[in-house]
Amino acid sequence: MKFLLKSRSVAVLFLSVILLLPTFAQAQKEVKNKLTGIVIDDNSGKPVPFATIVIKSKNEEIIGGNVANTEGEFEVKNIPTGAYLVEIQFIGYVNYKSEVTFTEKADILNLGVIKLIESAKTLEELVVTSERSVVEQKIDRKVINIGKDLATIGASA
Repeated sequence: MKFLLKSRSVAVLFLSVILLLPTFAQAQKEVKNKLTGIVIDDNSGKPVPFATIVIKSKNEEIIGGNVANTEGEFEVKNIPTGAYLVEIQFIGYVNYKSEVTFTEKADILNLGVIKLIESAKTLEELVVTSERSVVEQKIDRKVINIGKDLATIGASA
């Protein structure tokens, strides 16, 4: 009887190890890659807070991303192994693009200081037009301008 219980517990232990072995092997294959850097303004050298960092695959599929903190520092974690395009964007600046590759071992890739260049566009001409309000409030009276009022178009007094 003791032999039967002993062999049964050994069999259960052996079966448990076999069933859990693929889980442990898969957990070891999971690589924790990380991308870091600092985003600054090219002219002033000041940090660019809240710049958007996007990591895309070669076919433009978004893999991950993050937003820079108030000091311009960013960190993107848990990037799978492979080659990617890193794009850093902020309103009023030219987008920064760079290719990065993460290998099988856990990599921490630091892009260093990234200088964003201002995207300045000059307008040839700017025309500002205004119209009078339909209702104007004066100190002693209320004035209603009926010239642009749709209800009075075509009507005669």
